[in-house]
Formats: sequence, C-alpha cells, structure tokens
Amino acid sequence: MSKPSSMGRARARNWVRRLTAGAVASGLLLTVWAPGAAAAPRPLSVDVNIGDSCVSGEAKKNAFVKVVVRDAAGNIKLREVADTGPYGEWGVCGYADTIRTGDKVKVVVFETGQSRKFTVPKLTIDANRVSEIVSGKAPAGSVIMVAVSSVGASYVGLPEYDVTESVVAGAGGTYSYDFSADGIDLIGGATAAATWKSAGGAVQVHRLTSVPGLMVTIGQAQFSGSFKPNAHLGITVTHGASQVATGDAIGDSYYGGQVYGQFVDADAEPYAIATGDWINAPALGSDGTFQVPQIDGSANLSTERVSGTCFASGLYVVAVAGPDYYEFGLTFGTAAANGTFTADLSDQLNIRKNFTVQIGCYTANADLVLESFVTH
Repeated sequence: MSKPSSMGRARARNWVRRLTAGAVASGLLLTVWAPGAAAAPRPLSVDVNIGDSCVSGEAKKNAFVKVVVRDAAGNIKLREVADTGPYGEWGVCGYADTIRTGDKVKVVVFETGQSRKFTVPKLTIDANRVSEIVSGKAPAGSVIMVAVSSVGASYVGLPEYDVTESVVAGAGGTYSYDFSADGIDLIGGATAAATWKSAGGAVQVHRLTSVPGLMVTIGQAQFSGSFKPNAHLGITVTHGASQVATGDAIGDSYYGGQVYGQFVDADAEPYAIATGDWINAPALGSDGTFQVPQIDGSANLSTERVSGTCFASGLYVVAVAGPDYYEFGLTFGTAAANGTFTADLSDQLNIRKNFTVQIGCYTANADLVLESFVTH
C-alpha cells in the first residue's frame, strides 16, 4: 500500500477539522481519529504464477508469514517462512516443483492471525499472432484480466503496446479477447498474461505466455525464440525440394515460453542455416514459413553506412559495435520493395576495422533472421 501524498494528508486534516468544528458524530470521531486508536492491519494478499515456483504478496510490515503449498494429493511442495519487508512485501520460492492447477495454497501471518487458503484454478492461455486473439480456459463466470505487452520493442522499430482488458469466462469455462479491436498486432516475442482474482482481489493467480516468434542466424545451427510454455515447437528446414534439417524445442514455463534449440541434419549433426533455406514452423501460426534472405551485408568505412538486403518492404535493424563494445550504434528502417537498404550511422560512431556488424531482418510478424560480420 502506498503512502498518502502530502496533498492527500492535508485534505484528510481539513476534513477532520471541518467535522470536529461542526460537532458531527463526535463519538465516532473519537473512535476513528483519537491519538493511539488501533488501526486495522494491512490486508494479506497472495500472488502466484502457474509454472513458477514462487509465492509472494503483501502483509503487515515487519511480520512473519508462513506459506504451505500442497499438490492435489496433499503432498507438500513448498513450506517456508518469510519475514515481510519495510513496506510489507514478502516472497518465498520452492525448488522441487512448480505451481500447478489443483495445488492448495495456505498463507498465515503469525502476528495478526490473518490467513488465505485457496486452490489454484485451471487457468490456461494462448496467443494467436495471426488472429490477434488471446484465449484460454478459466473457471466459468470468473472475470479474467487479459494483458499483452511489447514494452521496449520500439527500440528496434517494432510496435510497442501495453494493454489490459477484462473478459468473463463463459459457461463452458473458456475466455477470449480479440486485441485487433484495440488496433494491436501481436508480434512474435511479445508477452501475454491472464489473471484470475479471488477474495476481492487479495488473491491473484497469473498465467503467462509469449506470442510465438523465431530467430535464426545465417551460418549458425542454434535458434531461439518464444512459444507457449510446455508446448512443442517443431521446425523443418528445406532447400529447394529437399528437407535439409529439423529443429525441436519445448517452451519453458518459468520464463513464459522461451525456446532454444539446434538444427540438425539427417545424421543428427548440427546444420548451419544458409541463404535460400525455407524455415517451416506451422506451430508459430499460418504465417510461420519464410525464406532466409540473401542479406550480403557490407559496411562502408568512409561513409559509416551499412547496406544489405532484407525482406521486401520489411523492417531491418542494424547494430554496430567496436572491439571493446564501448563504441556502439543502432538504427532501423524499412527496406525498399526489392528488399535493399542502406543505414547511415555517421551520427552515432566512426566505423573502423574489426568492428562487429549485425543485421536483423524482420518478417511481418517479427520472426528474425540475423547476419553478423566483422569489418576489414
């Protein structure tokens, strides 16, 4: 709970003086405003993230909070005691298992006897980057807060938003919200969250996910990206009429669906992505297929300009760093209809030999192809 502002305190004092002067409900005023009157303890709040192993919240400051989490069968998954901080914040984490649907959570404040007991409800979430719809399952009739965020994306030229909407789960225990109604494009790498509340908002259960997105690098076998937690992302790589590699990854639950993997060929050997390869990842969405462009990046050390070829009329981003990374420049723009671009970094740094240049080419839904080289 935040402290009242100086203006808020002044207004409170003015109200007390006005009521006292008018002798209105003097008995009540003595009870509420008399010096030394006991104040109610801060309400106990509890927050959990399904897929995480931590429980947190707020309570009376400088107090002790006992937290017990049991699975549906009654087995203890977490039992810890935490002391609250100067503002009443507290948190504990387990290491044996994560919070799941059906877990039973009990939190007690020793000093006040306040307690919260609840069962983690079924709460799922999925973000569709083609339809812009976030949907999932939740207790029928419950109000679900659905949020999407791409905070920081404008740093590389992508759309930035941070919006929360309220929906009611239907009788069948499902919910959905179409963020295109807010003019939002769910781009790969953005986050989405669903929140279920109970006890007047004192208990909050969250479920996080990532909008599906993929990043590959020319000349490397490793790939990374974002996907639905605990879900399988399967990728095939073709060149011409032949399949040359596959890639597999599972979205992690702790970070809301981050994926990391490696492309391998038919002999289970690492396969380095090459210009002209087709990346086929239908689980990303109906637009999850793209061809790796022939970027052919180059840097002109006389003009501080970097040139290359990305997707036709697509977003590109260029980052340049000196050998010690103390010198750094970044810019972005839109490639021409044939994919070519030239980025001017003359106002940011002086590009010299042995500088690292990285070019990123974005698809329409923010899948990313990277190429890196060192200047000569």
